Amino acid sequence: MTTQHRLRPMVALACTIVLCGAWPASSSQQASPSPEERWEAFSPEQRSRLRDAYERWKSLPPEDQARLRRNLQRWNGMPGEERDRIIAAKKRIDAMSAARRRALLQNWVRWRALPEARRATIVRTWQQLSAMPSDERARFLDDLRRWKELSPAERRRLRRLWHETIRRGRRR
Repeated sequence: MTTQHRLRPMVALACTIVLCGAWPASSSQQASPSPEERWEAFSPEQRSRLRDAYERWKSLPPEDQARLRRNLQRWNGMPGEERDRIIAAKKRIDAMSAARRRALLQNWVRWRALPEARRATIVRTWQQLSAMPSDERARFLDDLRRWKELSPAERRRLRRLWHETIRRGRRR
């Protein structure tokens, strides 16, 4: 597992505050809070987590620190709606079991390796499945499961039969 996957969300916050000097901009024209005021704004638990995150940060190799800095700059440049969407997805992932998260990560690696056209086809298929009534979708997925259970020879035979049936229907 890479260092990036081991980092907790508080590392991003700690690094943003400590390294980039970034602090959420206030809507008023008041001066930015001092570092001491920023620190006091956190609860004791948050301060403890920030200290731990900073210690982990200091132990990272320089190339990981550089990558994290670039990611933080990209994060700070994102529109708020995009960040909210990412945070919501992160919360859904955090709510998953460890086995499900592991499977998601493994599938994500495979997903990113697929050509863009193949990914678009898969997304369209899932969108169509999602639009189906639940009973129809369940029947379709059950048929698909049964199809996958067939031997390759049986699948070829059924495909040939299907194509012959289609050709006969066109001739009429």
